[in-house]
Amino acid sequence: MTQKITITILLFLTTFQTFAQTDKVAALIDEGIALYDQGKYAEAIDKYKESYKLDSNSVVLFAEMAMTYLALKDYDNTESICQRAITKFPDNKGLKNIYSTYGNSLDDRQKPDEALKIYIEGISKFPDYYMLHFNKGITEYGLKRNYEARTSFQNAIKSNPKHASSYYYLGIVEDNFGNRIPAILCLSRFLILEPKGQRAEKILPYLTKAVNNMYYQQKNGNSTATYSSAKARTDTTASSFEKVEFGILTIETTSSLFPENEKKTDLEKFETRTQTIYEYLKAYKNENSGFYWDFLAPYFIDLESKKYVKTFTYYINYYLTDNKDVEKWIKKNEKDVTEFYDWSKNYKW
Repeated sequence: MTQKITITILLFLTTFQTFAQTDKVAALIDEGIALYDQGKYAEAIDKYKESYKLDSNSVVLFAEMAMTYLALKDYDNTESICQRAITKFPDNKGLKNIYSTYGNSLDDRQKPDEALKIYIEGISKFPDYYMLHFNKGITEYGLKRNYEARTSFQNAIKSNPKHASSYYYLGIVEDNFGNRIPAILCLSRFLILEPKGQRAEKILPYLTKAVNNMYYQQKNGNSTATYSSAKARTDTTASSFEKVEFGILTIETTSSLFPENEKKTDLEKFETRTQTIYEYLKAYKNENSGFYWDFLAPYFIDLESKKYVKTFTYYINYYLTDNKDVEKWIKKNEKDVTEFYDWSKNYKW
C-alpha cells in the first residue's frame, strides 16, 4: 500500500514538474516575442536560447527564433534554424511560417532562385497559406517575372481576401501591363483595406487620376474627339475588359455634350465614373470568366447594388484629404460608413 502511494506521489510530482517546465518554456517564448516587438532582437534571442535549453520540441520556438535572426540579418543562423525545423517537424503546420522566413532570408541575401525553390516546396505542403504565395510573388516581381508574380498575388488573395499588400502589388503589376480596369479594381480594394499610411498616400491620387482621366477630349475644328489616355498594353494575354472600356468611352463621348459635367469636383467625377465601371462589370459579368470576373467583380457589383459607391468614395478619401466637405460628410453619415465597413469586413468571398 505504501509503495503504491509513493508511486502515485512520484507520478504526480513528475507531471507537476513537466507542466511547470512547459509553462516556463511558454513564458520565455512570450518574453522573447515581446522583446522582438520592441525591436530588441538580441535580447529576444537570449530568451529563446534559454527556452531551447528547457525544451527543444517547440516549432513555435524555432519559428520565432528564425524570424528574429532574420531581423538581425543573421542569415546563416536563420537558414540553419529553418533547415533544422523542417527536418525535425516534417508534418507540423507551424512549418508554413518557417518556409516563409527561410525564403525571405534567401531573397534578402540576393538568392532569389533559391528562395523560389523554398516557397514552392512550402506551397506544396501548405497550398492555402497566403504568405507563401505573396512572398513568392514578391520574389518574382523583383525578377521582373510579372506573369508569374500576377498568378502568385492572385493565389494569395484567393487564400486571404483581406491581405492588403497582395492587392497593392497586384494592382501595380496590372498597371505595368497596361490593364486599367484590373488595376483600378485591385487598388480600390487595397484602399478599402488600408485607407491610410504611406502606401495609401501614394495610391489614392493615382487611382483618382486613373478613374477620372480614362479618356480626354480634344477639339478639332467644330467637333470634339474623345481619346483614351491608356498607356500601351504590354500584356500578351487577351483582355476581357474591352466592352467595359468601350462602354465607358461611349459615356465619356456623350458627356462632352453636357458642359455642366466639367464643373464637377474630382471627388464627384470619381464617384460618377466608379459607378459607371461597376455597372458595366455587372452588365458583362456573365459573358466573362477569370480571376477578376469570378473573384473581384462580384464584390464591386454587390458594392454598387447596395448603393455604397458614394460611401466608398468618401471613405477612401477621409484619412488623406484636407477637404472639409469629406470630413463633414463622414461625420454626418457615420451610420452609412459603419454599415459599409461591416459589409466589406463580412463579405463572403
